[in-house]
Amino acid sequence: MDSNEVLVALAAIVVLGVGAQWVARQLRMPSIVLLLIAGIIAGPVTGLIDPDELFGESLFPGISLAVGLLLFDAGLGLRAEDLDRSVRRPVIRLVSVGVLITGLLTALSAFLIFDLSWDFALLLGAILVVSGPTVVGPILSLVRPREPAASMLTWEGTFVDPIGAALGIVVLNVFVLDSASPFRQGPDTIGTGILVGLAAAALLVAALRWFLVPDDLEVVVAVLFAVGAFAVADTLQSEAGLMACTVLGVALANQPWVPVKGISFFHRSLGALIIGTLFHRSRGTDRSRRPGRRGVAFGDSRRCPGARDQADRRLDSHGVQHRSSS
Repeated sequence: MDSNEVLVALAAIVVLGVGAQWVARQLRMPSIVLLLIAGIIAGPVTGLIDPDELFGESLFPGISLAVGLLLFDAGLGLRAEDLDRSVRRPVIRLVSVGVLITGLLTALSAFLIFDLSWDFALLLGAILVVSGPTVVGPILSLVRPREPAASMLTWEGTFVDPIGAALGIVVLNVFVLDSASPFRQGPDTIGTGILVGLAAAALLVAALRWFLVPDDLEVVVAVLFAVGAFAVADTLQSEAGLMACTVLGVALANQPWVPVKGISFFHRSLGALIIGTLFHRSRGTDRSRRPGRRGVAFGDSRRCPGARDQADRRLDSHGVQHRSSS
């Protein structure tokens, strides 16, 4: 792509991403609907945006980082005092038992309807348990459910993202990569993310409380800590960056020492921009790729030497297996 094509593609991502949300708000419909339509038209249909060619190897890491910032933004709006005691247990059930039930039912459906082998049906089920703020947020902003349903769905939609990522890693390592210690991956991912997120929150709160950050730089420094926490956690343990960003946002929202309303207010606008660009970067990818390849791209294959090659070989030989051959 030459410089003009790159400029047009980047401008189209922002214009279509934000414009779709603007039009959806005027039409009083979920923005995710118009975002999906605009992304498919701009990507596979017209070829205006080709994220693989535009971003290259930075595409999937960039999407992960953008989702991490969205989770940080969502975490800033989660205050424990706003969550009624009567719905705390349902939230825990939704992100634990609910995730397992959703994953198993999705895997069973894929096994019966699409004739996938059990290993890739389970991998698909693990991937599709994730809803996250990119889906739940726009719908809740339109529907505006009453409390305590609104808070319960917001908490579930935020925490199911990193938990679903950890579940996906476990399934990937058990059924696709044949890892030596697959069941350690999930707890290690969640634990690393929690520790890094808490450490980043402690450092940022200390800097704000001791007036080390000028008022006009608070938002930028908060983004700095979110990006840094994501990078550190994801370097230590694959996919731990999502949990780190979530924990960082929740910890900041619930600490009593410094106000964070200014940071949270700005991030609402940043979140709308990220959601728009995310859908066009992901919807515009080559539709000829098998669904499993994206799951592999987000898994340990980017951290373990040769893992992606091994996974791709298994996908090529077994990814569309029928039950009769599995």
